[in-house]
Amino acid sequence: MLRAAAFGMLIYGVHDFIVGATDLIGVGMLEWWANLWRILSGGVLTLAAALVRVSLPGGLALAVSGLLALQSINLHNDPHVYVELPARATVNARCVQHASGRHDLSGMGGAWHLSWRNYAQPLVAPQFTHL
Repeated sequence: MLRAAAFGMLIYGVHDFIVGATDLIGVGMLEWWANLWRILSGGVLTLAAALVRVSLPGGLALAVSGLLALQSINLHNDPHVYVELPARATVNARCVQHASGRHDLSGMGGAWHLSWRNYAQPLVAPQFTHL
C-alpha cells in the first residue's frame, strides 16, 4: 500500500509541476506567483513521495505539507479557471462553518455568506480582471 500511495503522490506532484511550468511559460492564465507556488509545491510533493517510499523520518510530514500547499493553491486557482468555486470547496467550507457554529465568513464580505439553508446554491466568486 505504501508503494501505491507514494506512486500516487509522485504522479500528482509531477503533474502539478508540469502544469504550473506550462502555464508560467506559455498560456499565462494565472498569476506568476500562483504558478511558481504550484511548481514548488509539486516539487515538494515529488520529493516527499521518494522520502515516504524509503521510509525516511519526516517524509510523511513533508508529504502532508506538499498536499496542503497544492490544495490551497488549487482553491486560489479554481475561481480563475472555473469562474466559481466547485462544489467540493463550498461543501468543505460549509462543514467547517457549521462545525464552528459560524454561518458567515465575516472577513470575506457578505457575498460569501454560508448557511445550511442554501446549501444547494453554489458560491459564485467575484469576477477577476487582469490588467
